[in-house]
Amino acid sequence: MPMNLADQPGSRGYFHGLIPEGGQTLISALEGWMASKAADFITTQLSYANLASGSKPQSHGSDQVFHSNEEFWAHILGQSTVRSEIVELADFSITSWFPRSPGLAFTQQGREAGQKCGGSVYRDGLGWHYRLQDKYHLLESGVGSVRFKPIEISTATHWLCSASSDDWCHTGVPLAVPNEIMRTLDLEETIRCRIRGEVTFLPEFLEGFFRHWQRIPQIYLLVEQVEKIKTGPPQKITPAVFLSNINPKGSGSSADTHYVTFATCRTGSIDALNDVADWISKYAREYKTSIVTNFDQHSLTFSDAPFSLGHVMSGHLDRRALSSFYNEEDSAQIMLTSRNRTRTGATQAGRLRVFLCHAADDKAKVRELYRWLKSKGHNPWLDEEDLIPGQDWAREIPIAVRDSAIVLVCLSDHSVNKAGYVQKEIKLALDVADEQPEGTIFVIPAKLEECDVPDRLSKFHWVNLFDDDGQSKLLRALDERDRSLRKT
Repeated sequence: MPMNLADQPGSRGYFHGLIPEGGQTLISALEGWMASKAADFITTQLSYANLASGSKPQSHGSDQVFHSNEEFWAHILGQSTVRSEIVELADFSITSWFPRSPGLAFTQQGREAGQKCGGSVYRDGLGWHYRLQDKYHLLESGVGSVRFKPIEISTATHWLCSASSDDWCHTGVPLAVPNEIMRTLDLEETIRCRIRGEVTFLPEFLEGFFRHWQRIPQIYLLVEQVEKIKTGPPQKITPAVFLSNINPKGSGSSADTHYVTFATCRTGSIDALNDVADWISKYAREYKTSIVTNFDQHSLTFSDAPFSLGHVMSGHLDRRALSSFYNEEDSAQIMLTSRNRTRTGATQAGRLRVFLCHAADDKAKVRELYRWLKSKGHNPWLDEEDLIPGQDWAREIPIAVRDSAIVLVCLSDHSVNKAGYVQKEIKLALDVADEQPEGTIFVIPAKLEECDVPDRLSKFHWVNLFDDDGQSKLLRALDERDRSLRKT
């Protein structure tokens, strides 16, 4: 069994003491990380874009049943020929979090790193920490968890999750769960399930650069069926961020200092995640560093970091920022080219995320618009389709607006003349539009019927969807936005 955080010598009682029922969190931080490891961490963050690239066509093997994380990864890592196959995970917990480095804990490198960790801790003004060398070994053994917004696979919405037979997300199996299955799961509670799906192998990503994944195929289990068995205890996650004391717009030097900090908490607690974010902010201030990555695409926390999950998945990356962490200018360009290649594949598969801002009274017409956009290969966001049970809609909708490439403001007498949440959505869309580069198509007023256009939207050219050529005009605007994103 590979060593994880709870298995480190001398740390088991410490962890259980620091994660009581009250939900306190154990904080650990890696200080003064070697500059050579900075590129590894950033490359891991960039590799997540490949999750939306689609799978390689592979031959199908026979069904396999796995009862533990270790059994699954031993099978995957032991294959001499990469192949896709139908498998079943028996009695695994599902969580909306994703392993930072799936499978790494079960490699020889990950096992050796875990065995080197002595589990010794100390306390300072910021809280409890692992010793420097132990923190480094924990990251090398696969510790780390991230959470994504839904992605499009073959024009259908899927959620990137994980299934684990033990208490930890980072040792688990990556999942891509179709939206229709996700809507039946309440991940506010931890459920043990039987999960059936197809092991899906993704195209290689930067094989020569991505050192710690060179022998780990990038995969997820494309879920076909979930059978609930029972409830269980919450899983433990380890959100991690990378920090640096250099300006991401500048260039690196031998004097640059890089850090990574991570914390352990249980799933299902917003308060625990807020505590983690607060502690990371304090850590950044204490060491006078800037936060370079984030860990949760469901939250706006640290979303403006140069290598945030939102920027990575949308392709909004800066070559100068990459050059800060890769010694050779050519290396930074290779990273950007490869990242853009995966983003282009994802864009072709899922096209644009289009947020449908509308009044409740227009729901029937907006449903038709949603289906039409889907039929044209785009990725519309509609509350009743994309929110899942248990989510805080007032929190999720602003995140969805910011994650979208286009906000389509559906106008009618209902939306123009009535008060309601739609007015708040319009204001949010305009605020986000103000943050876009000049000339960007982001807000499109779309008339569902003949009506006035509110003054605050009048500067944007609108489209009459009820006209014969209305839909073709809208498609032209979406295509123009698509082309502009491919150039960035």
